[in-house]
Order: sequence, then C-alpha cells, then structure tokens
Amino acid sequence: GVGGLLGEVWATRGKFARFINAAREEVTLLYATSEGENIVANAMDWQRGDNVVVDDLHYEAAFVIYRQLEQARGVELRIVPSGDGAAGAAEYAPYVDRRTRLVSVAWVSSVNGFRHDMRPIADLAHAHGALVYADAIQAIGMFPVDAGASGVDVMCAGTYKWLLAGFGVAPFYVRKDVLD
Repeated sequence: GVGGLLGEVWATRGKFARFINAAREEVTLLYATSEGENIVANAMDWQRGDNVVVDDLHYEAAFVIYRQLEQARGVELRIVPSGDGAAGAAEYAPYVDRRTRLVSVAWVSSVNGFRHDMRPIADLAHAHGALVYADAIQAIGMFPVDAGASGVDVMCAGTYKWLLAGFGVAPFYVRKDVLD
C-alpha cells in the first residue's frame, strides 16, 4: 500500500543520506539529475545582471538550462574554458565575482572523466556569496562522497550509473543551511 511505499521512500532517503554523510532531511528523491539542476536554477531569486558559472566540461543539459535563464531573466552564463581537459578553482576564479549567484559543476565530467576537486571551487564560490550545485551522477558510487566536506550546497545524482540501480530515481541533496 501507500504507507509501505512512503516508508520505503523514507528509508531510501536515510540510506542515501548516510552514504553521502548528510541528514535524511537534506535528501529527497527526484526522477533525473537534470531535474535537480532545473529546480535549483528556477528556485533562485535571480536579478538581471546576476551570473551563473559553469565550465565547458559540464553535462550539456546544463547549458540549455542556463541559456534559457539568460533569455528569460537576463542572467549571464559564464563558461570557464578547461585547460588540458581540466578546470579547477584557479580556472574558475576570473569568472566568479560579487554578482555570481551559482557555480554549477559536473563533479566528474561525462565529457572526459575529469574529477573536479569540489572543496576549492566551493570555497571560491562561497567567498563571493554564491551557492554550489554539483551534478554528481558520474561521482556517487565511484568514490566516497562526503556532502559536508565537499562544500557542495546542492547535488543530484541519478541512480542508473555507478549506484547500479534503475532509471527514474535521482537522490537530491540540499544542505539544510540553504533549504530556504
């Protein structure tokens, strides 16, 4: 019945939260990784002239989301070029400023497999008052992910990659300090 299903959802949220060192209340379940990024992009109180920073190693759906924000809300999309297939905090630094509201990163790039060091990128973003979103579908299940230690504010990961589950389930983490 419905009660059994809700109990399983609650238990699954708890298991995933423990897996990434988070609280169960910080995790819910969505249908797809890009749904998580869409929620973040559309939940923010954007002002014309704000910007979002991504790198050219991000999953292609992100570019669609943020180009739409550019057209609809006047939010500038800044794309950090990777060098030698990598993009770290040093590459991000010239693109992040006081008008940056969000830095969005594919934790492990589907383009070339590059694994971002999230903490320095998060520290850079937070120093400018920006939030950090991580597309973690290529990361979770491949190596230990600690949500708090990473500095990531929000992340989502479909389960059909390295979590070895099916399509249609994507755990969505939002650090409790930024839930509002």
